[in-house]
Amino acid sequence: MKKTHLQVVYSVLAVFIFGFVSCPVMGQVATKIPLTEKDYHLWGTLQTRAISDSGQWVSYIMAYPSGADTLFVSNTQIEKKYILPKAFDGRFIQDNIFAYRKNNNLILLNLSKGTEMGITNVSNYEGTSNGNYLITEETISSESKRLCIRNLQGKLLQAIDEVGQYVWNDAKTKILFTTTGSIPSVTIISLVAKPQIKLVYQNTNTIYSALTWQENGEDVVFYRTSVKNDKQSEVVYFNSKENKCYNLNETSSGFPKDFRIDTNSNIALKLSTDGSKVFFGIQSTLEKPDKENFEGVEIWNANDKMIYPERKLRASVGNPQLLAVWWPKTGKVKTITSEEESWVMLTGNQQYAITANPIQYEPEYKLFADRDFYLTELATGNKIKLLEKQSGQQEMIRVQPNGKYIVYFREGNWWSYDTNLNKHRNITKQLQSDWDNRKTDPGAEQNVWGLAGFTSDYKSVLLYDYYDVWLIDLQGKKSYRLTKGKETKTRFRIKVSPTSYTNYSGLPDALINLKDTQILTALNLYDGSNGFHKLRPNKSIISLVTEQGAAGRLFMSKNEQAFVYETQKFDVPPRLMFKEKDKVNHKIIYKSNPHHDKYFWGKSEMIHFKAPSGNQLNGALFYPENYKPGQKYPMIVWIYDTVSRELNQYVNPTLNNPIGLNITNLTANGYFVLLPDIEFQKGSPGKSALNCVTVAVNKVIEMGYTELGKIGLKGQSFGAYETNYIISQTNLFSAAVSGAGVSDVARHYFTINSNDNLIDAWRYENQQYRMGKSFFDDPQGYLDNSPLMQATGINTPLLTWAGLEDDNVRPEQALTLYIALRRVNKKHIMLRYPNDGHIFVNANNQIDLTNRIQQWFDHFLKKEPAANWIHKGTE
Repeated sequence: MKKTHLQVVYSVLAVFIFGFVSCPVMGQVATKIPLTEKDYHLWGTLQTRAISDSGQWVSYIMAYPSGADTLFVSNTQIEKKYILPKAFDGRFIQDNIFAYRKNNNLILLNLSKGTEMGITNVSNYEGTSNGNYLITEETISSESKRLCIRNLQGKLLQAIDEVGQYVWNDAKTKILFTTTGSIPSVTIISLVAKPQIKLVYQNTNTIYSALTWQENGEDVVFYRTSVKNDKQSEVVYFNSKENKCYNLNETSSGFPKDFRIDTNSNIALKLSTDGSKVFFGIQSTLEKPDKENFEGVEIWNANDKMIYPERKLRASVGNPQLLAVWWPKTGKVKTITSEEESWVMLTGNQQYAITANPIQYEPEYKLFADRDFYLTELATGNKIKLLEKQSGQQEMIRVQPNGKYIVYFREGNWWSYDTNLNKHRNITKQLQSDWDNRKTDPGAEQNVWGLAGFTSDYKSVLLYDYYDVWLIDLQGKKSYRLTKGKETKTRFRIKVSPTSYTNYSGLPDALINLKDTQILTALNLYDGSNGFHKLRPNKSIISLVTEQGAAGRLFMSKNEQAFVYETQKFDVPPRLMFKEKDKVNHKIIYKSNPHHDKYFWGKSEMIHFKAPSGNQLNGALFYPENYKPGQKYPMIVWIYDTVSRELNQYVNPTLNNPIGLNITNLTANGYFVLLPDIEFQKGSPGKSALNCVTVAVNKVIEMGYTELGKIGLKGQSFGAYETNYIISQTNLFSAAVSGAGVSDVARHYFTINSNDNLIDAWRYENQQYRMGKSFFDDPQGYLDNSPLMQATGINTPLLTWAGLEDDNVRPEQALTLYIALRRVNKKHIMLRYPNDGHIFVNANNQIDLTNRIQQWFDHFLKKEPAANWIHKGTE
């Protein structure tokens, strides 16, 4: 290890004193140049990483497709910056010490002195929460690693060899780890003060796995498996207060007969928050007497809950894993789930389990089928039916962390269930608000606007309606609208830190302390601008960031005296901004892609138009670079559903586009680009798209920006379906491109999706295609909305593309339309790409697709000479 000095970049302020210095170019504006393909490689992406505890330093990365990434650390008070090419995994381990990895080394950078210390062969590292120690994982050989305890200057204090797995506790003060020597062991090292090592367990011929800490506690649990012939596994629970291990194996008294402990990670090993129970996976050792034979003739039964491919897949993995619970102090063991009731989540205090049969009401033609939910008290085994025919969406049934309440959404309202009192309460029935999307998007899959979390006093839940955040008492006695977004068409949401904990089949929920300041995100649904606000303990709201653009990636310092965030617009590259609590101005720390200012660039604005219902819709309109008023430009319309929120996104020019679309490329090539929102009517997805898109396009024509003969349409996936349909009904567009889209609605309805082994009918009856009923209830409606059935009306030259490995929308859909358009003698070319699926990941395919789409529109909208492949295919 050696200390070296690192180059520090300082900005020098040049001061021109007028009257003393003569400058012939003073006041002149630099001539801008057109953006061309040869310049695309210059662009990178800003990625803000962290702010130091005091807010004095901020780290960020400029990432490039070539991989030549650069890590920066900038001082927020003075013009001082460290530039670290090809560095990664940077973190502040103390306010003035920044750690990062480069090659196989860990570098500790003293930000005050500009000196470095290098540590070789480091594959991972972490600092303790108390700031006392730095822990490094260092590679000794391909089969061995060393865990090293160091001070923050990198000095080695203690080394532990032959370390296998390790995991930190929640407080980041202790590490649970295994060793792989002659006598494998499980050990805890405490880093609260002076490092202390405690041996938990050791045994020869043993493999340890699934090391798990008690949530916010001191106890641990793990699996121990013998490597001898019997390969028997045990669950081991270590009680830290007793300094004692409890063991459970298949021979233990009370262990379920004909079951074995399953150490597979599909069911997480978990310790209850009070340390009294251990949850683990078990599997039956018996072969099913009625085991289905999947060799030879396939038997597809029309009354099966699961269709044949899914049954075959599940049978290939053997007996299902079940969740079991063990009380180490008493030795009692119970199974919680069964093969039928496989869906499970625990209540917050882990005293109850909620179970359900996911396929109980199948076939239902929903992505998340309805099911009955049962509540079982684990200690007694008492079981009741909690909910009947309730939605299977995870978002619609939640549990209070460490508490007694279950909250669920049903019949348009949120309800709470008190497990102590066995009482259901409708907690939103008195409120004049919509909690789901049924009014705004009829026919689509029902979705709730969301549940942010529960209050840390265990009394309330924080819910979202379309615009606002509500604080609602779990007993249904009172409610309070925390934000006033409805009045300004602003959508507020709480910025909640993600949790690493899982709750089996359910979603983990956060505890939110409203005595602390909370950060709110705010999106204006009229003009597309967004920002951040503070929700203070007195429930007042103050603005942090209000942008006529896009603001994101906010990081608050630990002392909450400063924060950084990113801001951008379509014509303003992302910038890293800094704000101190007591200062008015927001300071620019870094401007990404400074070469942007050399080039002509478009701009964006939100336009507004009315849907057939009379509701106002938005459209994001992007101008061509070097726009000249009064001139008519070609325009490309990109569609899906709600897309106008891309208005303020800065788009790096590139040929590597997963769906062949790049707005900056197009505006640099002289195009307007329009992203109009679509309002759907139940039972009419194609016509809804047609009506909204044509109104939006005519709005731009009326504005004088484009004209007939110069307008193209593009969509991918559902947007491709809309494109295929729209051009069968109107000649408004002079060229169209659709990728990975449906053309034959009836065929798609009756297709088995190989991604999820479901029949795609659910997408029509209860989701994106918004028909709202089965094919047999409205066959004419399906045919009327099928592009294939209207193929003779397609007069727009159409380019389609498909990935031959697309398991979502099969490439046969594009082939079907190709056959139809070939038969009726229409201008059409189909591209079929090997080695790619629904969205392209192959770089060569991305480049080829982007270039061909550009050539297609250039020929038909700008009347440029046709590329040879177009000329040959459409002559």
